[in-house]
Amino acid sequence: MPLIPRMSLASRNRGFSLIELAIGMVVVATLLSTLLVPLATQMDQQRASETQKQLEMARDALIGYAISNNRLPCPATATSNGVEAFVPVTGNATSGECLWMNGFLPAVTLGLSPLDSNGYYRDAYGTERNRIRYAVSTANVDRWLGGTGCSPFRGTAGTTEPRALTKSRGMNAVGMQMIAQAAECDSRFLFVCTAATATATCSGAGNQTLSNGGAVAVVWSLGSNASDVGRTVPADEQENLDNASDDRYFVARERRDTKDNEFDDIVLWISPSLLIARMAAAGALP
Repeated sequence: MPLIPRMSLASRNRGFSLIELAIGMVVVATLLSTLLVPLATQMDQQRASETQKQLEMARDALIGYAISNNRLPCPATATSNGVEAFVPVTGNATSGECLWMNGFLPAVTLGLSPLDSNGYYRDAYGTERNRIRYAVSTANVDRWLGGTGCSPFRGTAGTTEPRALTKSRGMNAVGMQMIAQAAECDSRFLFVCTAATATATCSGAGNQTLSNGGAVAVVWSLGSNASDVGRTVPADEQENLDNASDDRYFVARERRDTKDNEFDDIVLWISPSLLIARMAAAGALP
């Protein structure tokens, strides 16, 4: 009977060499890197989709508030804990004098949830800098007497309704037709462009007008890079960070991941036609 050579005990217990372990670790690391990048991308896409739904919910809540109160709420500020903020002393729902026209979504006023510990509605990215933003037009609207076209413009001007959108029953007082005309012919409200602008229109090569002074309100998220403190903010994203009291310009465009020129804000707005349709369907118009 032939003898079968037996492996020595030392051979059987030799294990892996350092070189073999190193090669194995490189292979595992390579496999993990190829898996983790798509996973991170999938998570970011999921959060972007969830944020889109949150903004749609916020827009619906704003329209619902307008139906119930015949006005849009003022923005919350960084210190108002999610409650709409009026000008001190004289500001209230009757006057419609907002402290800022550009701030945070007044989620407490709207009754949204869940909120963070300070009363703000955060997007799906979840950091403090990801509180959902909101702007509303505080423009005056004229009660035009006669005329329905833009040329000649609206016939004879009558009285002016201050802050028609944020003042209690201001929209009924001026009439939704006049609000639509003010948006169409007078560019009274908010501008939404596809690129940042330094002029009174969406000017510049390749810039497109999405709302030429016709948006009554805008809600938006600063996206996944909102918490990247210290980075150079590109001009298009800076336009959505500008909270000057008279700033009426916002940028909405496709996502761009180019370093130092990225854009991942998500921007929705309310047009007069959408507001009129929803209010009319709810029987909230005179």
